[in-house]
Amino acid sequence: MLGKLTLVVSSCIILASLISCNANNEKSTNANSPADQIKYSNFQQAIIENTREIKSNEGLLSDDDLDHFAQSLGNARIVGLGEQTHGAGSVFRLKTQLIKYLHENHDFDVFILESGLFDLQQIWKEAQAEQRIKDIAPDNIFYMYAKTAEVTPLFDYINKEIKGDDPLILVGFDSQHTGGYSNKSLVESLTQAVNQSSGNINQFDQWQVFSDQIQQVLDVNSIRFNNEVESLFFKQLHDLQKIFLIDSTLNVGESGFWYRISKGLEAQAKRQWKIADNRSQEMGENIKYWAEQYPDKKIIVWAHTWHLTRDGGYQINAGQVVTEAFGEQYFMVHFTGAAGEYLDFVTMKNKMIKTDHNNMVETLLNNNTTENVSFLNLKSLENNDDISSQQSTLLFSNDYHQTLPAQQWSTFFDGLFYIRNIEAAHFEN
Repeated sequence: MLGKLTLVVSSCIILASLISCNANNEKSTNANSPADQIKYSNFQQAIIENTREIKSNEGLLSDDDLDHFAQSLGNARIVGLGEQTHGAGSVFRLKTQLIKYLHENHDFDVFILESGLFDLQQIWKEAQAEQRIKDIAPDNIFYMYAKTAEVTPLFDYINKEIKGDDPLILVGFDSQHTGGYSNKSLVESLTQAVNQSSGNINQFDQWQVFSDQIQQVLDVNSIRFNNEVESLFFKQLHDLQKIFLIDSTLNVGESGFWYRISKGLEAQAKRQWKIADNRSQEMGENIKYWAEQYPDKKIIVWAHTWHLTRDGGYQINAGQVVTEAFGEQYFMVHFTGAAGEYLDFVTMKNKMIKTDHNNMVETLLNNNTTENVSFLNLKSLENNDDISSQQSTLLFSNDYHQTLPAQQWSTFFDGLFYIRNIEAAHFEN
């Protein structure tokens, strides 16, 4: 991991006379720093002027700076907190502070985490029964969140607040059901829901066979059924969805929940079998479901940046679904950095972050800020018409490798947190 940069300060050494020392001092005073010598475009200068450096004390952000961020959200009801990778500890730590502050001071009372819809429902029930979330998170919440030192303090916070008047309600929104709770008990719970609904389980051709097929999907089996069996499987999933969509026996929230589960099962099967991939789109529909369940509450969503961007680019993603439904009530926050490391959640090895070009906004902010964390509200750049500079000024968009020109930033993001030096997440085995 990169160490802290050391500033080497040149000293005036008197070797001969006071006159020569004074001459050296005058030369040093009049010389411009490297950053001062760079000529920035109007657009780049606007970035510098509108970026707010955030002071911190041992990594803790000041309330004034946190409040500035909160005010930047305007009337947003849903805030998406992205991440370029699932392994940047500095980003995890910052997002945790933002969530606590927004919950305590700005009435954001629903926290949606990138993990399974069913799994998080079970965890929330256990937490309400005074079970520690950090103890049951492994194998049920996405492992990079369940086992990293920068995230687990947030679980403790949720536990601490759960008996208060305004708990931070924890729910999931992933349409994939890959956690331990899903694998062990989703089929049984689904069967009970069908039996309690206004539908009839006998309308399914061999429910036991159908439920066994669902279990194969939950077991992440990538082997497709033959054409006839597969067609019947998807037909029965659609019949299942119809039951919960029009059910009048279960309460609206419960029937809607199982409808979302059954839609997720369809998406999961098609993704595993390489038929289609609308996982993120269904994740967006799950966010809409939670917004409907808590109509008077404000919401924070934590997930990978690509799931949360306002536009999915080549594919409909969750953020696009939410943007189309909520418009300016959705505020998407991107996180980036100039240097450091992140933990690759696939190889579990640290990877270096490095800006190779002077036209990177990360380089621009590295040369013109002193604090480790800064925030830029992209709406402050809306009226800048320096098109040429917008085309050439780049921003890390994914994995601290892929880049996006400035003219496209507002298509995907609303705000930007810059961290000078990224630290890798600390994974706890």
